[in-house]
Amino acid sequence: MIDLHELSNTTERDEGDSLAAREAQFESSDSKNSISTSGVFYNSDLFTIRWAKPESVTEDWKKSSSEKYCENSINSDRIDEFNRKYSSRFVELLREEHFEYGLDSKATTLVGNLFEQNKLATKSWLLMLYYEFSSDICIASGILRTFSNLDPDDVNPEGQILAKSALQDVHTEIQEAGLRALENWYSIDCLPFLKTIRCKEEWLQDYLDSIISDMELLVA
Repeated sequence: MIDLHELSNTTERDEGDSLAAREAQFESSDSKNSISTSGVFYNSDLFTIRWAKPESVTEDWKKSSSEKYCENSINSDRIDEFNRKYSSRFVELLREEHFEYGLDSKATTLVGNLFEQNKLATKSWLLMLYYEFSSDICIASGILRTFSNLDPDDVNPEGQILAKSALQDVHTEIQEAGLRALENWYSIDCLPFLKTIRCKEEWLQDYLDSIISDMELLVA
């Protein structure tokens, strides 16, 4: 008798292995050759420059376009996989867990593991979830808090865009989560933007003012 559960698991493993193999193929294929529109061909291995025939330029352009299409397809497949396999569990963790800034949670650990597989796909997946649950204060603020606990080099610029969007939300909890994220990342380049924000809650405005003051000291 066929075990459907095992068959499903095997299919998912095969699917994941296939995606991982395709990702590894493109990550490892660092293009060493470049061709300019003038027809100059530069080979970084031989350190030589020669003129290339127009048809070779066209073929390389076609190859580059094909590779970009494949990379986009890989990322799209990975986003679909993350959404199918992890969205429900991630949302459940955000509702159940007590989050503390600076400390890892099961939700941040899950996202960290997905970052190791594909950063771009993970960020796209999180942004998709954020906009899907933008009216749900618990989930929206939870996604922002998860972002804030990650390395700024990994999450930005998408993280900053999300945090800026949160500061213009009508819900105080979401505004606070956006502020904390920018503070955790030391996002000094957001200083001009932060100076334009006005919070209705006095305590939140005081918090914003303190962040602005700290950033101005860092700039000075």
